[in-house]
Amino acid sequence: MKPWPTRSDIFFAECRLAHSKLESRASFAQLGLALHSRLTKPSTLLVATGLGVLFGRWFAHRDKPRVKQEAVSVRAPIVGLVYTFLIRFGLQRLAETWVRFRHPDPPTK
Repeated sequence: MKPWPTRSDIFFAECRLAHSKLESRASFAQLGLALHSRLTKPSTLLVATGLGVLFGRWFAHRDKPRVKQEAVSVRAPIVGLVYTFLIRFGLQRLAETWVRFRHPDPPTK
């Protein structure tokens, strides 16, 4: 059976957590400085611009699936409308039942 943690154990664990948070923030700050110093070089800017242009051209000229107008059936909007009314009717009935159970009528004599 494991003994209960003492106050010093809890304090030590909290200190380790705080220290790891500080280390994480420092490493992210260092990463930001490293990226900034690396990306301000002209050669890196040229490579990043070239990759951006290539990706942009590929993205603009890729084959996009075409949806034909006749591919959508006539039934789809009707089914959507019927489901909408059924959901609305069901929610109204649910609300009425909820109100009835929350506030029952007083007994009549």
